[in-house]
Amino acid sequence: MPKLRKAQVMILDGILSILMAMTISYVLFAAWPQHRETTGQLALERAGYDIVNAFYEDKEIYQTIRKGFEAKGYLSASEVEYLRTRLYNYGRMLGVSRIDVDIEGSEQFSVEVTHSTPARREQFTLIMPLRGGADDRIIRVSLWE
Repeated sequence: MPKLRKAQVMILDGILSILMAMTISYVLFAAWPQHRETTGQLALERAGYDIVNAFYEDKEIYQTIRKGFEAKGYLSASEVEYLRTRLYNYGRMLGVSRIDVDIEGSEQFSVEVTHSTPARREQFTLIMPLRGGADDRIIRVSLWE
């Protein structure tokens, strides 16, 4: 049996320690239950964030709401119909079945994207600043899968 020097023993001890730590970690984390959401369950949530961003980033949606409330204090039927059309296109791209929109100070409206029975719902709330933040509107958006 060859003689091992002190440095070689320390190196082998370090390697053995690393292997034991890796084995223990593998045993612990492989046996630990993993509660991960499936992609299908998160799709509706991601779609909701995209719709909320559309209210802020889509200039036509933002300007329609802003002009309607700042000029008249409400949304006209033609403005609501325009919003329905824009949101319908977003709903088709995102794969949702229905979008419900409730804008404070206006009537609630829905956009039917597909003719199916809605099963799950995600609800989002956003604030639409008007008149430089002096007259904010709360908008509630519900997406149905």
